[in-house]
Amino acid sequence: MKKLFVLNAILTSFMMVFMIAPMVRADTVTVNRVSGYYSGSGGEFTLFPSAGLQWVLGSYVEGVTKNIVVGAAPNFQSFCIETDEYVNVPGGPYNVVLNNSAEAGGSGGPSPDPISKGTAWLYHEFQLGTFQGYDYTQGPPGSGTRNVSAGKLQEAIWYLEDEITTIGSNPFIDLVTSSSVFGSLSAAKADNNGTYPVAVLNLYDDQGGFHQDQLVCVPVPEPATMLLLGSGLVGLAGFVRRKFRK
Repeated sequence: MKKLFVLNAILTSFMMVFMIAPMVRADTVTVNRVSGYYSGSGGEFTLFPSAGLQWVLGSYVEGVTKNIVVGAAPNFQSFCIETDEYVNVPGGPYNVVLNNSAEAGGSGGPSPDPISKGTAWLYHEFQLGTFQGYDYTQGPPGSGTRNVSAGKLQEAIWYLEDEITTIGSNPFIDLVTSSSVFGSLSAAKADNNGTYPVAVLNLYDDQGGFHQDQLVCVPVPEPATMLLLGSGLVGLAGFVRRKFRK
């Protein structure tokens, strides 16, 4: 019975990791920025993933947070999480590794540096295309539309990641600290640990040099996929149980 209990615990843990923890995999992206979608040195960045990474696009909204560059290869909108690493714009293809942390760590925090719950929540809300207080209307540089919202959200992300230590008036930091989701800045800065389905695209060049890491939403597996996985695990459990009884 004890062996069976341990097996069930392992299977349960595996299921949870499969559902919420980003998978480690290597692929490439090219990076660009579109006028009216960014302000200053931060996001929004427009990322063009290679074919093996395009499975992430299912999390984004057509024409709002993905494929804003019409007639081009599939693309989605992202934000960077570091202030001391850079990308060429346009630039790439960059090699990427997808996981829960910025592997080089950036200006603040440990190395590797897990993304915060606040950052993951903000980006997850953004990619839904209905984020409270975010103006999704494209505007020319300097206008009070999407590029202004993008600059403020980028600043909030850097602050939550300890890439910058001071911040002025920012509606997204106000939203995080006043929200019932967090209620405090310290709670928002805690490690995400898979709480929200957001991961980090760690970018490298062909020589292994670090570049500015980007955020990405990771689709939660569909119920049918989880049912198939569950069936396989149940079969595995039965096989191991019979082995234990011998």
